Amino acid sequence: MVAEDFGERSLQDILFEPVARVLAGYPTLLKELLEATPEDHPDYEDVEQAIVVWERLGKECLNLLPTAPAPEPEPVRCDSGYESESEGEDETF
Repeated sequence: MVAEDFGERSLQDILFEPVARVLAGYPTLLKELLEATPEDHPDYEDVEQAIVVWERLGKECLNLLPTAPAPEPEPVRCDSGYESESEGEDETF
């Protein structure tokens, strides 16, 4: 994978992607399990509850993401003894 594969996505978006897949995948699997489980089965209510918990967890995780872009970091000043073209100022990176 190269940098171009990430496009305009932030590091936070990239790191959240596997979490989002899990959060989206488990409720779907649990719903399929619920459909295949008879209503009189002892685990039926537990599977229903698991669906509610996973959906709530997914919403909570999405609420943790910032809605506004993070501010740009300040440039780092380096006192390396090197003088830039502007009279006597330290180099800024």
